[in-house]
Amino acid sequence: MDLFETERIGDCMNISKFTQKSQEVVQGCEKIAMDHGHQEIGQEHMLSAMMTVDDSLIRKLIEKMGITHYPVCIAKTQYSFSTDPKLYGAVEGFEFHVQDIVMNAGAEMLVVIAGEIMRMPGLPKEPQALHIDIVNGEIEGLS
Repeated sequence: MDLFETERIGDCMNISKFTQKSQEVVQGCEKIAMDHGHQEIGQEHMLSAMMTVDDSLIRKLIEKMGITHYPVCIAKTQYSFSTDPKLYGAVEGFEFHVQDIVMNAGAEMLVVIAGEIMRMPGLPKEPQALHIDIVNGEIEGLS
């Protein structure tokens, strides 16, 4: 069913009450999802549609903030091109899920958080601090 063949989407959204720009974004979401063979509209579809719609408010905000020159860093698993660390060697045919976009103003970069990752580089799953203790007045576990 096309989202715009009916006046209502589900039981809670009346599309005719949306602004024209909002309707364009929802139509863009639907198109992006369908182009990628997705059955549902997700956050990634919404963000992409909001960025690419004519006269985009988000694009205007980025321009007004003066950060259009910021490079984009994608924070994702080191084990795969996808966001799935178990999907080794995949260079095509995978989905790339964006969790968040963070602006690091000091470093002048936008960081796209993709998948479930730990952002602090070089930290083990269990920090060494858990193994530091004082025994008989001596510090142990520092080496």
